[in-house]
Amino acid sequence: MKITLSKYLILILLFSCSCQNSKSIQQDDEEFTLTGEVIGSNTKQIILTYRKNANFINDTIFVHNGKFRTKGIISSPIMAYLKGNIKKKGTSDPNYYSFFLEPKKINISLVEDKFKQAKVIGSVTQNEYERLKLVVDPLKEEVKLINKDAKALRATKKSNTDKNFYNEKLKEISQKYSIKNNEIKAIQLKYVKKHPNSYLSAYLLDIYSSKISINEIKPYYSNLSPEIKTSFYAKRIKSKIELAENSEIGKPTPLFITNDIEGEEFSLEMYKGKYVLLDFWADWCVPCIKRFPDLKSIYEKYNSKGLEIVGLSLDKNIESWEKSVEKNNINAWNHIYIGRQNVKGDSIFKSFNVRTIPALILINKEGIIEGRFLGADNKYKFSDLEEKLNEIF
Repeated sequence: MKITLSKYLILILLFSCSCQNSKSIQQDDEEFTLTGEVIGSNTKQIILTYRKNANFINDTIFVHNGKFRTKGIISSPIMAYLKGNIKKKGTSDPNYYSFFLEPKKINISLVEDKFKQAKVIGSVTQNEYERLKLVVDPLKEEVKLINKDAKALRATKKSNTDKNFYNEKLKEISQKYSIKNNEIKAIQLKYVKKHPNSYLSAYLLDIYSSKISINEIKPYYSNLSPEIKTSFYAKRIKSKIELAENSEIGKPTPLFITNDIEGEEFSLEMYKGKYVLLDFWADWCVPCIKRFPDLKSIYEKYNSKGLEIVGLSLDKNIESWEKSVEKNNINAWNHIYIGRQNVKGDSIFKSFNVRTIPALILINKEGIIEGRFLGADNKYKFSDLEEKLNEIF
């Protein structure tokens, strides 16, 4: 699918116009009023979901004669979600719609089973969002088609006797996927750069702060206007930047006290004077399990020289964690349980700024972070860890 000339004109307009989203810096909560109309006899209520600070608000609004109305308090424009007569799980449901709620009067027109075609009046950020979608959505549709091709190809893996052809075709599809996603990324980050006074910019940057390195995020965040930096999404970006800076190489390791697999109190200070390798893993993570033989080799080679390993599990529950430690025969070193449900909030996982697993973090004798590998920093591989340990010991 190619982007037409009209789409390019929209793109030029997006990056040349200045956003009319400016007002004095405001950190206080303000009221919004949402009114709406819905065409269809089966929609008896609308559920509005939005965030207020760290909490999700679920507001059930009853529909009377096809109309509904509600009020609430927010501090800045926020992505909100409307659900009507839901027929299936997920955002693809025809009675599910997401839009930007602002602390002002907003009106929304809905048609039953066609919520995706909703019309929103009164939200400046939503207007920006819709203009940007006109450019990005065609590319997202191309990504969907590429994913469909990949799925169809994988379905032939067992029956395909020509493995070289299969691997080359999969590689070709993967390259197409990367190219299209990079196009989307370039457009959205260009928007962020060109519109420092847009709440949409903060929203987009918050999404990318979980996809790209924090060092790449920093210049975009610094470019945001003082007003936008007071918004919910910008504050969340700032928190991620601070977490990354506090757990980067050369910084003192974040300290914590918890219980180990034996139920005994655990603290990293127990290993003062030794090198410690933190292994973030889970039984449901296949690459984590495949890495255990290599970790065993490292432990056998360097433990007597002063290296300890501590496993930090993100398993679904304690029972599956304990079984996995036994099953994989990794009880030579100590283990603590974080839990998959605790990866957000003020958790150990978050304090070390780990984004994906497996992730390995090396701490030196003085309690300073000396290396981050695999999911802890995608620039450094397991071979880099082996090289580092060989230099140390």
